Amino acid sequence: MKFPVPVWKSVLEPGCNREITSGNEKTLCDAVGRAAGLRIHTEFRHNEHIDPSSGDTDIIREVSEFRETCLLEKRWTAGFMTLRQPVSLPDRFGWLILRTDGACVERICNPYSLQFTDANRRFGIRWFIR
Repeated sequence: MKFPVPVWKSVLEPGCNREITSGNEKTLCDAVGRAAGLRIHTEFRHNEHIDPSSGDTDIIREVSEFRETCLLEKRWTAGFMTLRQPVSLPDRFGWLILRTDGACVERICNPYSLQFTDANRRFGIRWFIR
């Protein structure tokens, strides 16, 4: 017996100024409230996110899947990257906190001192559900 493979559907997209040009946050929240899968597509410059000290300005295209999601107050969507790889081994690891307006906080922790540093950035993020 064959089972259909669910298709990813874009539900929220920003324009080049990171304003919402397609979809809306309510559709995203409703879907997460029904336990939909959550995936994002981002595009950013290498030295904006991966290595801020680098002169490399190449565009990086990345798809990330959030295996854990939650709906807060029926109006905010949160996704957690449970399989995120370390920022750099063995001395730093981190995670991302993303908002639907493109705001991103990257928390980086030094496992030896347990000190955190936050980097606040803004990316164009496309949100998909299935």
